[in-house]
Amino acid sequence: MTRQRIAVDDIEFIFSSHISAREFDKEVASAGFSHGMKSVDVIFDLPDSLYFVELKDPDNPKGAGHPQSQEWIQAFISGGKDTDFCDKFLDTFIYEWASGNLNKPVHYFVIIGMSNLDSALLLTRNNALDKMRPFKHPKCNCHPINQYSCSVHSIESFNNLLTSIQVKRLSAAP
Repeated sequence: MTRQRIAVDDIEFIFSSHISAREFDKEVASAGFSHGMKSVDVIFDLPDSLYFVELKDPDNPKGAGHPQSQEWIQAFISGGKDTDFCDKFLDTFIYEWASGNLNKPVHYFVIIGMSNLDSALLLTRNNALDKMRPFKHPKCNCHPINQYSCSVHSIESFNNLLTSIQVKRLSAAP
């Protein structure tokens, strides 16, 4: 059985054969919506749930140490990226809802490729994202779905959570 692979910069997702996945941000860009819409990187479909995944990779070797990556890390740590994460979920959710693709629970994962991402920072960012629950967001007056979750993960914590999907850094591959 062939396993689907999707690479986003230096991070690769490897999906079990029963999972359908698509590069949503590229799909949105090719449809001409990229200027007015914030979208997640990847959407994958498991039999019981739909997953929206946003990937941020400040440790990407091609950009590590760059002042922009350091600025991004500081903004992430201080909560300056929380609204952006929320907007990406909300815009993607509305797009998928309008397309008739929301027929099961939705889970939103923000995966951070950052080596010094400890459990305390993950907990802090998860709590902040939970307080901003997108359906409390002022932009949202659409279909109220009550079966959804939002969480922030390191690559390692994500790999421990969903064993049917492997996430790895391409530059670290043997």
